[in-house]
Amino acid sequence: EAENTIITVTEDHVSNLVKDGQTQVLKKFGPRIGEVLADEFEEMILPQMEEAIRQVTLQFDDDQLAFLTVTENPGKGLSEKIFHLRNTLTNEDIIRFHVRRDHPPQQGYWFNFHYHTYHDDFATHYELGNLYWAKNTPPKWMS
Repeated sequence: EAENTIITVTEDHVSNLVKDGQTQVLKKFGPRIGEVLADEFEEMILPQMEEAIRQVTLQFDDDQLAFLTVTENPGKGLSEKIFHLRNTLTNEDIIRFHVRRDHPPQQGYWFNFHYHTYHDDFATHYELGNLYWAKNTPPKWMS
């Protein structure tokens, strides 16, 4: 009985981290980008983001898991930062979720969603996916 409770608490905490992360993405999008990309984000990128969070949280026991939180200030303007998953006990980031604007020649604007982890000091770029914006320049984040 007790084991099931722990699994549920852990599962609930991980689900809440995913929800908190999704909230930060929508905040970063702002209304102008959000109205265009929110549905596509939830369908294509959010499941990959959730999987990345689940994988990184597997390395923490239940006691440590409670100290993992989502940062609440996405980067504005042209910043790539969406949110970081932080261990509040050590004040260190565990995983950093970013979005970059790409503008390949003749292809319009794309948003490249990716993340970095503490395992290699945030050096490796792990792809989550790309969403197409349009030919015209997207508005700044959070506008």
